[in-house]
Amino acid sequence: MSPRPLRRADFPGIDQLVSGYLNQDVHEIYGSVEAAVDAYLADARPRDLARLRAEWAAFCAQMADRPAADRLAQFGKHLGGGWTPKRFSHLRAVFERLEK
Repeated sequence: MSPRPLRRADFPGIDQLVSGYLNQDVHEIYGSVEAAVDAYLADARPRDLARLRAEWAAFCAQMADRPAADRLAQFGKHLGGGWTPKRFSHLRAVFERLEK
């Protein structure tokens, strides 16, 4: 049985982050991805942040057996916004910043 396909509707917290903060204008609006994440952290309610962290954990669990390049491609195809990180480690760094 193949894994269930990723659906944006299953990840509303990630969708909120990428569409509202990590969109195609991230550098023009915030100056950097890190500043956009900091803006999200300043704006997010605790329950929104908890949901986002849980969704990231669910994404990682669902993609655990896939190579990093495939995880990045799946994120970009199904969940990504206008920001397109070059490596999965860049995406992971965003979510590590959200854990602080």
